[in-house]
Amino acid sequence: MESNEYDTENKSKKKLSYYNKRLLLLLLFSSISNPYIMLQSVVLHYQPPLHCDISEIQENLNNLNKSHLNATVPWIEDSNGGIVRSSCSMYNVRNKMNISLIQSGKDDAVQCKKFHFEGVETSATTEFQLVCENAWVQPLMVSIYFAGNLVVSLFGSYLSDRYGRKPIFLVFTFIQCLSCVIMSFSESLITYGTMMFLSGGANLINFTTAVILGCEILPQSHRYYVYLFLELGFSIGYLTVPASAYFLRDWRWFLRFSGMINILYIPYFWWLDESPKWLLATGKIQSAKKVFAKIRKINKESHTDTTKSEQIESRKKIEAISTVWNTMREMLKHPSLIWRLVVITSGWAVVNVMYYAIALNTNNLTGDRFLNMLYGGIAEIVGVLLYFFVVSKWGCRDCYCAILCIGAVVLAVTPLFALWNPVVVTISTMFCKLCTSICFNIIFVYTPQLFPTCIRNFATGISSAGGRIGSIISPFVMHAGGSGSSVVPSIAVAVAALGSTTAVLFRLPAIQTENLPQTVDEALAMKSVFSIPCFKIRDVTNAVITNDEQNDQDNQRFLTARI
Repeated sequence: MESNEYDTENKSKKKLSYYNKRLLLLLLFSSISNPYIMLQSVVLHYQPPLHCDISEIQENLNNLNKSHLNATVPWIEDSNGGIVRSSCSMYNVRNKMNISLIQSGKDDAVQCKKFHFEGVETSATTEFQLVCENAWVQPLMVSIYFAGNLVVSLFGSYLSDRYGRKPIFLVFTFIQCLSCVIMSFSESLITYGTMMFLSGGANLINFTTAVILGCEILPQSHRYYVYLFLELGFSIGYLTVPASAYFLRDWRWFLRFSGMINILYIPYFWWLDESPKWLLATGKIQSAKKVFAKIRKINKESHTDTTKSEQIESRKKIEAISTVWNTMREMLKHPSLIWRLVVITSGWAVVNVMYYAIALNTNNLTGDRFLNMLYGGIAEIVGVLLYFFVVSKWGCRDCYCAILCIGAVVLAVTPLFALWNPVVVTISTMFCKLCTSICFNIIFVYTPQLFPTCIRNFATGISSAGGRIGSIISPFVMHAGGSGSSVVPSIAVAVAALGSTTAVLFRLPAIQTENLPQTVDEALAMKSVFSIPCFKIRDVTNAVITNDEQNDQDNQRFLTARI
């Protein structure tokens, strides 16, 4: 099989081929625009200091002074016990044209209808006045973004398995661009929320499909480079978001800039190739031959082996019947694969809650909000480098469990640091983000390795979509911590993280050197083994196989090329 032999040729090389280097650079640049979409709510929902708009009162009163302000805006106690002027209420002085300097009673206070925001910066929060009584709309819009992740990923991943990696990547990149530009012209919350939904879905499918495409083209020995370069591109984009937000203080121009970045990916129509693994698995033999010929041409490799065409034709029938739905029906017959999908999905949910509750909450941390976002980008890029080091040395599963446990413990004790020094809270929060960034990197690469080729992107999309449930509730977890004590949400998320690590450790296989499974049988052959110095625990689900079944599986593996 040409696919298998191509992998073998690359495995024998210590260095990446020219084509693979070219592909990695394309993947790196493809992800630079993704953080602009993911972090857009940090910019769009920025809430500057505000107070009630008293311009109407000022029109009726000349030389409004501090005494008049005391008679207009009440004093309240903030969450830290300090006394501050209210941002959301004012005394009802409209009928007191001869205002007395004696403050009215609390019963005379009313909610503000209009607000004055300090500074020159504009955001969706200031224009739509999403504060005070309407503050609940902010986390709702973020949840709508993640709902787009959830809903669009359900059919977007299927489309990728059905129609190919390249066309779906390009289509959703275009949708990502279009949704940002339309959102920048929105004049109502309905348009704003709709475009937020579409941008969320397009952003996820764009990135996930790029991961799958790279993993299927590069050989096993270099497969970890795929997510490394994609996440490096994401981190570079993350680091540029604060600078872009700093210079583009108008939220509408920030959105237009975020959308127009995607125009740079138009040449990908010619530069990016379809996954030959997907082409072979779906019976598109001639297209696969063209891709392999292009790879050999770019690498300047000679190829005169005439047996490969015969090998491709001998496998044509086997590959053609290995459709998405056939493989899915076969997968449903095996409980171990179902449990595998459930466990990895729960891991996605926990990581999503931790990651986004931190990444989208930098405005509420101590210090300059642009610097806090920059610190998050630094944590992101450090997480990428650490991810590559630890995963290549110890594998995905064990690293995920160890790092997530550490992050969960730090998250649980972070609220206690607020009693000591707010700066320590920022430091511990960024450490938690570092841990979750590494775990996010790991789970993106680990998930595709657990499932057969024809449903690999579909299973990745399902687990990622299930994880978006965690993303959807993360804004409300963040809001709960911002409006009061963060002890309860921090401990709850930490406990969920520890439960996820336990399930992953005991139910999922530790994959480090195996090839990606092409068939259901190959996926079942990967057993979950948890080793400690004294004993070993093995998942025995579907482990009892008769001699005839074993022979059938051996014959199947002989005929079926492994990725």
